[in-house]
Amino acid sequence: MCHALTICAFLAFAASLQAQDPSGTSATLGPGNFYLPPEEPLIDNLRLNGDIWTNFTHDFPTDKSGFLTIMGIDSHKVFNNGHRDIGTAVVQVSAMRADGLPKTPPLFDDNHDWAILYRSIWFNYTGWSSEGVSIRTGHMEYPYGLEWNDNTGGTLRQVLTARTLGSKLDWGVTANGELENFDYEVGVFRGSGNEYRDFGDNYAVCGRIGTPSTNNTVLGLSGFSARRPGKGGLQNRWRAGVDAVVRLEMFNLMAEANWGQTDGIESWNGLAEAGCSSNNNRITSYVRCEWTGGELARGGDTNTSTRAVIGAAFATSDSTQISLQFLNDIEPPQGTPHAQFLQIQFRTRF
Repeated sequence: MCHALTICAFLAFAASLQAQDPSGTSATLGPGNFYLPPEEPLIDNLRLNGDIWTNFTHDFPTDKSGFLTIMGIDSHKVFNNGHRDIGTAVVQVSAMRADGLPKTPPLFDDNHDWAILYRSIWFNYTGWSSEGVSIRTGHMEYPYGLEWNDNTGGTLRQVLTARTLGSKLDWGVTANGELENFDYEVGVFRGSGNEYRDFGDNYAVCGRIGTPSTNNTVLGLSGFSARRPGKGGLQNRWRAGVDAVVRLEMFNLMAEANWGQTDGIESWNGLAEAGCSSNNNRITSYVRCEWTGGELARGGDTNTSTRAVIGAAFATSDSTQISLQFLNDIEPPQGTPHAQFLQIQFRTRF
C-alpha cells in the first residue's frame, strides 16, 4: 500500500506541473515557474513502452538451471512551459518472476517467487540547467562509477555498482549538471534500496564528478558513504572509486577500480573491459576481467578472486535483442565453489 501511495503521489506531483496558475493567468517565466500552459495536454511529449525479457541461467558445476522473467512499463515525459523544457519524469516499474535460479537475488523470498522492482521513479527539474544545476528526486540509481555513463539496467552485462555499494537503486534527491569541462551528480538517499524503509538511522550519500560523458575519453571520480542494511543489520560502508572510458570508433575500452571499508574491514574491486560493435550497432561484443579482494577480518588475512566474462548482443530489430554471456571464475573466493555460468536473454520492447 505504501508503494502504491508513493507512486500516486509522484504522478500527482508531475501532473501538477501542467496545471494552470491558480490566479487563472499564464505563469511568468523564471527558474521557479512550475506551471505550464493549460492548453498543453498531459500526454504531449509522453513516451510509453512495454518491456519484456527472460533470462536463462545455467550453472555448469551444479548442473542447475533457472529463469528470471521481467515484465515492465516504461514512461518518459518531458515538461515544457511553452517556451522551454523545464523537467523530465521517468517511471519504470517491473513485475519479476524467479524460477529455480542457481543464485536467486535477495529481492525474492524463495526460488519460485514474484517481486516488484521500482527501477526508476524520478523527476529531474531542469529549470536551472543554464546555471549548471538540475534537481532530481525519487527512486534512482546511485551516481557512482561506470554505471553513471553506461546504464546497464535490464541487460546481462553488469558493472560493479551493486556489488561495490550493496545496492544499485535507492530513494533520494540529487543535484546534477553538465558544464563545459565536467559533469556531476551528488545527492543524499534513504539508504534502504528498492523499498523506502526507515531502519532507525540508515542513510547514504553518493556522488560522481567527471569529464563530459560525450567526450571520446571520459574520466570520473566517485564517492559513497552510508549506513545501510547488510549482513547482521545496519553496516557502516564507504567507498571511493575511479573510472575511465576510451572510445575508438568501433571499439570501446573501460575500467573501474574501487576501495573502501565495511564496518572497518577493507575491501576492493575492479574491472577492465574491451568491447566492439558493428557499424550499425546491431551486434556488440565484449570481454571483461573482474577482480575482488578484502580482509577476512579487521587487520587479518586477505581473500582475493578473479573472474572472466565474455558476452555478445544481437539486435534482430529496433525492438528485439538476443544476448549471450559466459562467466568463469579464474580464482574463486576462498571457501566458495568454482562458478561457471551461461546466460541467455531474450528481450523485446513495444
